[in-house]
Amino acid sequence: MGSDSDRVTTLIDKLALEFKVRDMGVPSFLLGIETVPLSAGTLLTQQRYMKDILKRAGMVDCKPHKHAPTTTDWASLKRVMRYAKGTLNLGLQISRSTSMDIHTYSDSYWAGDPNDRKYTSVFAVFLGSNLISWVCQKQQTVARSSTEAEYKGLADVSAEVTSLVSLLNEISIPPASPPRIWC
Repeated sequence: MGSDSDRVTTLIDKLALEFKVRDMGVPSFLLGIETVPLSAGTLLTQQRYMKDILKRAGMVDCKPHKHAPTTTDWASLKRVMRYAKGTLNLGLQISRSTSMDIHTYSDSYWAGDPNDRKYTSVFAVFLGSNLISWVCQKQQTVARSSTEAEYKGLADVSAEVTSLVSLLNEISIPPASPPRIWC
């Protein structure tokens, strides 16, 4: 859709009927996400945002602060900051897709936390070949079995897919086929 200027214009016109719309051109940095044009599409990255966080934390070179947190707190902070520094060059590539099919992958980890026995739900939603939504969260309830955890996870991903299909229908881009959910 992004490379079809007529469809983009039509979509913007439809959105302008409901919302105040201002075309600010090609986005480069929005909500901490930088867009980098590539020959095969666009790369969404938070490199600039993460570098700013690392600078503020004094962790650009992974040097410790001069104030004294506890040893455990300090080890945890360093672990998170090293992860952030090590993943600076990663991003999410969005490219032209030949398909408008919606497919999702869902999994749940039953009683993943031995302290509270709550399960974790994970899912990823793709529109064509592009990842457009994902979730990884510990749930508020305790599942009595791995099957119950999977069903609850499927209910969450089904709600996400239903919202996406509704949105696509509202902007006159109906899915090419019924969505698929892989569990």
